[in-house]
Amino acid sequence: MVRKNEIEQIKQEIEEYVREDNGVYKEDKETSTILIYFSKDMLADSYGGKAVLGEDIFHYVENTFKLVNKKKKIELEFIFGEEIEPKEQEEVIKLFKMHYAIEIVQCRKQLVKTRIVSGILLLVGILFLIVYGVVAYGNKDFIFENVLEIVSWVFIWEAANQFFFENASNKRDMIRNICLFRAEIKKGKQ
Repeated sequence: MVRKNEIEQIKQEIEEYVREDNGVYKEDKETSTILIYFSKDMLADSYGGKAVLGEDIFHYVENTFKLVNKKKKIELEFIFGEEIEPKEQEEVIKLFKMHYAIEIVQCRKQLVKTRIVSGILLLVGILFLIVYGVVAYGNKDFIFENVLEIVSWVFIWEAANQFFFENASNKRDMIRNICLFRAEIKKGKQ
């Protein structure tokens, strides 16, 4: 079990990491900036000949986003190698924005799907509970009476799990994706 003072010490270590010039993230009074370095080999696509961004770039940005002070303006600084031409740089920025636009749409679909599924599960659970109530009221010796009660509560619990826990996770992802989509992108130099 981690103690409260250990948690505080861990938080201080994170704050020190953020304050130092770590090449990953920087912060001033008004902005939090995630630094992203690009080289030519990171952009190659062996199939279409156009620049593509690998998933590792997005994992890096999303993991670094955890360090960002969300109360400040969020910026992304793309630092391109000299071998990357301006046209390719603009394509990378467009691809980056498009990735998060697509993620926002997918998160929205997932939120709607989760709400629908949780509603259906709740209704099924209530129906099983009603059937259980009718059976329990009318017939004292029905062998599956307890099974109906358990099944109804399983459906109701799964509905609650979907609505409160999975929905919350999807909302966090949606907020992160919106923040990264809206973030101002600046070009930096190595």
